[in-house]
Amino acid sequence: MLVTTPTKAKGERGFLKESFDVSHPVDIVFTVFTRLELRRLRNSLHEIDPKAFIFTSIIKEAAGGVLKRRARH
Repeated sequence: MLVTTPTKAKGERGFLKESFDVSHPVDIVFTVFTRLELRRLRNSLHEIDPKAFIFTSIIKEAAGGVLKRRARH
């Protein structure tokens, strides 16, 4: 399991069907995790915010920053 420190950026939500002209500030969180952690991450995010927008992408290689392997239990 990879452990990374998430990166947080400021964003703006808008262009919603029911409120096209209204925008709101939001936090955007970028992080790297294994495919095996995806379900647990999605479940945790859904508990925090059931309407959260989640985008996942596959990467072949992550470089830079701090990537640490977590000991398996």
